[in-house]
Amino acid sequence: PPRRGPQCGPNRCPLGETCCNPSCGICTPPGKGCIKLLCRSAEEKEPRQEPSLQLGTKCGPNVCASDEGCCNESCGYCRKPGKACTEEFCINPPKQGPRCGPTQCAAGETCCNESCGYCTKPGQGCTKEFCAGGPTCGPKQCAVGEVCCNDSCGHCAKPGQACTMELC
Repeated sequence: PPRRGPQCGPNRCPLGETCCNPSCGICTPPGKGCIKLLCRSAEEKEPRQEPSLQLGTKCGPNVCASDEGCCNESCGYCRKPGKACTEEFCINPPKQGPRCGPTQCAAGETCCNESCGYCTKPGQGCTKEFCAGGPTCGPKQCAVGEVCCNDSCGHCAKPGQACTMELC
């Protein structure tokens, strides 16, 4: 029988490849990049419920804004209802708050105005002005200095910065 590589979740890697994500059964050549997703088996999958949109909803190390819910507790990602969210699993959640347009919020802050990049503590006031700037990216407008890196999801990033390549 032909030799094969290591068992990797539900799959077996080809000879010469390593298991980089056992939860999803993803194998890669040694030293190559790997996506950090937490995959569930068919039996474990159930319809995702919309998150509760309560002011100050705790989400991992962050607190969601009043119009956002926690969609990925292990990473501390908040989102508005109907918006896409990654299902990656973060072993060490970020020690910073959510991305807010061109700004990275501090831990414990929420994004109150994404177009301008304004972050506040939960419950604090915020201006709701629109700050136009960068290119259109799917359903969003990127901030000045950002590029559209995933048109399907509307993900913007600074040039050269990492981007989640998922299909939304």
